[in-house]
Amino acid sequence: MQKYGTVTPFFTIFFHMYVNPAWWSKLKPEYRAAIEAAAAKAEQEAFPVTEATAAAALKDLQTKGMTIHVQTPQEQQVWKAAMQKPVMDAFLKSAPTDGPKIVELLQKL
Repeated sequence: MQKYGTVTPFFTIFFHMYVNPAWWSKLKPEYRAAIEAAAAKAEQEAFPVTEATAAAALKDLQTKGMTIHVQTPQEQQVWKAAMQKPVMDAFLKSAPTDGPKIVELLQKL
């Protein structure tokens, strides 16, 4: 196990729902709405679960002897300034068609 680690508030939470387009298009609008509502609920419920899991993992690592540094707000800003643009540029390059819309939606969260 690593002896040292740094914690930054950089979470990635994904919720994927895959459906057969032919099946989806045949559903009644109220059924699609119910599925979309259930998916949105599951998506929102993933946030507190992820945060709780991360907090538990932090304590678990410390209990096992790992020295953990939690970034200060100032360090978080430096991290964001250094990492956000290259990550966004790489993402947009890899997803030129859908990337801008995805970024727009993420910024609304």
